[in-house]
Amino acid sequence: MTASFVLTDQQWSELQCHLRSSMTSERFAVLLAGCCHERNNHVTLLCHKILLYNDPALVDDAFGIQVTPTGIVEMMNSAIKAGTGLIEIHTHPGAKGKVSFSAVDSAGHNEITKFAFSCLPEDSFYGSLVAGQRSLSGLLWTSASSVPVVISAFRIAGTGKSIYESAKKPVHFDENRYTRQVHLLGKEGQERIGSVRVGIVGLGGTGSIVARTLAYEGVRSFVLIDHDRIAVSNLNRLDGGTRWDVRFRRRKVRIARREILRIAPDADVQIVPKSLFTMQAFRAMADADILFGCTDNDATRLCMNEFSAAYLKPYIDMGSGIIAESGRVTEAGGRVTVVLPGQGCMLCANAVNTRMAGHELAPPELREVAVKRGYVSGSDIPAPSVMSLNQTMASIAVTEFKAVVTGFRAPVRNVLYDLLSGTVTPVRYDVGPNCLVCHSSLGKGDLMKLQTRYCNNR
Repeated sequence: MTASFVLTDQQWSELQCHLRSSMTSERFAVLLAGCCHERNNHVTLLCHKILLYNDPALVDDAFGIQVTPTGIVEMMNSAIKAGTGLIEIHTHPGAKGKVSFSAVDSAGHNEITKFAFSCLPEDSFYGSLVAGQRSLSGLLWTSASSVPVVISAFRIAGTGKSIYESAKKPVHFDENRYTRQVHLLGKEGQERIGSVRVGIVGLGGTGSIVARTLAYEGVRSFVLIDHDRIAVSNLNRLDGGTRWDVRFRRRKVRIARREILRIAPDADVQIVPKSLFTMQAFRAMADADILFGCTDNDATRLCMNEFSAAYLKPYIDMGSGIIAESGRVTEAGGRVTVVLPGQGCMLCANAVNTRMAGHELAPPELREVAVKRGYVSGSDIPAPSVMSLNQTMASIAVTEFKAVVTGFRAPVRNVLYDLLSGTVTPVRYDVGPNCLVCHSSLGKGDLMKLQTRYCNNR
């Protein structure tokens, strides 16, 4: 097994501020964490909540900082109440090179792990991190094994930014090809774009444009999820689609992969020609660093919103629409919403129609009853759609992606575009005080059992 640790930029700033509050004395904190079991027997630990510890829960003696018995019980109770695993972190402020656990730390591990697994749920875990001035080291214990696993990488969620990695792979890009872009994003920014794995759900009008644009921008690792096949009515807006594709009823993910590889033959493109509500799609999304939602389906938005929070995946959702009556356009435009886990979600931004999402998630027979009784309007009537509007929304979304990944500026987290007036309006949103997704799901990963909730009944 291999292990890595991921937390949000906001969480890392909070933790750094506490750990670096003294350059002479050790500092201590506890991280309540979920996890994501990925392919190749890798587990990613995900930060749910940070508990900052000071006196009286700590004792500073000749051997360094020690947690009091009362403090240890508080730690365990916090993890049990949250339903998470537990990771403790302390500093060795004098360590300038690669930091490592001391003999006192190792002796403490033997005692605390026995106590932890006598308190925590059977499938839980315990981790220990030590931070020096320029490095981090970590160990992970599970209830299945008394032998710890080295936590080898520490990263900021969705950005390609590494806090510390014991064996970081260099990212290379063609400097001649991207010289104009490097002027805006910097060399490190372009490297981050090339290092992130992007998941796109929906490869129709907006998704196909997003995929090609990201390939031009330098993304080299993709997960494409869509069960649909191209139809002749898609040819006015599906980027790269041809009449030959319609004739052979090609899947939209295959068309998108073909177009990506034309631009970037070295790209790694995984396709999942299935609905989002399948185990294959969920596993593929878990491998991505950042997600794009390019569907006109509120059930998909609701699911991806929860997934984003639980697995600490920044999520960029977009929608576009045209309302026409008697041959006259009355409303037209679109929306791009950037969800940064821990800073508000689609529900906080009022960007999901929860009634429609519930209708779309219901079994077919219940959906028919709801339409007949007038609880929701019929949803199978094709809406007007044009490529130029899709291109506008896709371009805004990709620009915000670059802001998230490279940090060349702060992302604008909610943008409304009015086609008729030609105006772009940013709309602020924050974490809702009663939002269960933001407060309860954050960083819990597999512990939320989203696959069971969304996939089993479909």
